[in-house]
Amino acid sequence: MNRNELVIYLDDQLRTGEIADISLNGLQFPGASEISKVALAVDACLETTEQAISAGAQMLLVHHGLFWKGQDYGPIGPAQKAQLKALVESDLNLYASHLPLDLHPELGNNAELCRLVGLDAPHRWLDYEGNKLGFWGEFAADVTLAELGSKLETALGEAPRVLEFGAGSAGRTGICSGGSQEGIKEAAELGMDTFILGEMAHYMFHFARERGLNIILAGHYLTETVGVKAVGRLLEEKFGLDTVFIDVPTGL
Repeated sequence: MNRNELVIYLDDQLRTGEIADISLNGLQFPGASEISKVALAVDACLETTEQAISAGAQMLLVHHGLFWKGQDYGPIGPAQKAQLKALVESDLNLYASHLPLDLHPELGNNAELCRLVGLDAPHRWLDYEGNKLGFWGEFAADVTLAELGSKLETALGEAPRVLEFGAGSAGRTGICSGGSQEGIKEAAELGMDTFILGEMAHYMFHFARERGLNIILAGHYLTETVGVKAVGRLLEEKFGLDTVFIDVPTGL
């Protein structure tokens, strides 16, 4: 498939040019003009780049790219040089989608998490730069915290940390992937019973406990694997492209 046509399609599907973000979303590094295989990963680090090259991909599509607004990129050090050298020598395209992939109502990290745990979540919440990042809603049947933790373990491959600060049932549940601890205050204000997120800082522990808000920490990395995987499935179905997910977990 022609690289430019694929980029136009991705930009359109993900509304890349419409969503304000600190990430420079879209094609961050141009490579080969023809693409038959796309590698998918959470982070554009040297390891994912090298694995994408070894897998024979012509594009690496990530959630966290290399280039961000306001970042000081100079002088180039050995680590940045190695990353850029790998991209140049392999002619590998790098495409990044940060907030657009969090927000997407079907392919996004949060939409996918809702689907994977069976949460009926018609409500958007957690404002960021004028956009609602997460979803909240309720389960069709009563779900205990233990059952919800098991659902996440099945979906993500690792047991989350469950902090039972309220009722033993999930109740009204909010979801927002990654480092979205700013949602803890809003979740409490909205009367949620449970909040599923990636990670939180130490000082938020007591805030949530004192308000009876159950917290499920499913991992910043793990909660952001699902969006790129969803994009991969779409590219396979729509264009017949080969895809491969590159798993380089951080444990965070």
